[in-house]
Amino acid sequence: MARITVSISSDDPICPACEFRPHTERSIYCEDCGNLLLHKPEQAARVVAMINARLPGGRFRCYYTGLVLNLKDPTSPMYAHFDHRTPGKKGDLVMCCAFVNEMKGPMDEDEFWAVVLAYVDHLDGKPFPPELVRFKYWKSTAEGPILTLAMIPRPLTTNAPFCDICGEKPLPRAKYCKRCSWIVYHAGENLARVAGLKRAFNKKLKIFVCRYTGLILVLDDTGSPLYINFDHVRPGVKGRLEAVVAFINRMKTAMTRREFDRVMRELARFKREGGVFNETVVRFRYWRKAMGAIHEGDTKNIYEGYP
Repeated sequence: MARITVSISSDDPICPACEFRPHTERSIYCEDCGNLLLHKPEQAARVVAMINARLPGGRFRCYYTGLVLNLKDPTSPMYAHFDHRTPGKKGDLVMCCAFVNEMKGPMDEDEFWAVVLAYVDHLDGKPFPPELVRFKYWKSTAEGPILTLAMIPRPLTTNAPFCDICGEKPLPRAKYCKRCSWIVYHAGENLARVAGLKRAFNKKLKIFVCRYTGLILVLDDTGSPLYINFDHVRPGVKGRLEAVVAFINRMKTAMTRREFDRVMRELARFKREGGVFNETVVRFRYWRKAMGAIHEGDTKNIYEGYP
């Protein structure tokens, strides 16, 4: 697909997004742009976003990182996505990398950068400010507990003196109190959940805290961005689970804890210092597998817990 190098007359059609020749005589867009625009919502706003992101040579840059976007591979973390800078505001679109769009989720631009910077400061020893972000556009997809008391296992023949997780009074003939039972038996991997809850429990304050931010976990409001989630340290690999706040679990997406920390550090460095974003900070090993499964509609291989 050769780029136009001669003067163009009003009768000589070009793709309005990238200025290449249209795919066919009956097409408005070239092949790559057509895949991103045709039969998609807010098509006019998408064209404007592509024009604003356009680079020489028919390439496009990410609004948040400046990285060159991939237009052909939907499993790439650099694949071209369109993000509403303000969630739900029609027309306010920018082009960005897929991994950034997934991390930003239902946050506006200011909230996203505030969380990134605060998280990196927390990694360096500072407390994460609990009232830093209002999460004005947060919409949780979490489901509340579907258990009844009759469904909670009662394996003991006698009453245990204390909940095995938090030390409170347990349910009759059960190992855990009512609060912990709701959390442990809500989904699978019960033993991993128990271990994760024990690591997250602050015995002195009698509360559960997020393992990644130190924020107090909300246990009774599934719509809260601070609601307790369980994160697979290695996406899709059963075993170690960590109790974390919902918004961090959403941001981590299909990355390991190490990858997530490295990406957050590089985002913070880029925001504060500028320069060139280093796309080689992580390999996105699990990202490609998860996105490939989503692209192919293979729900059996989309790891449990993906937002």
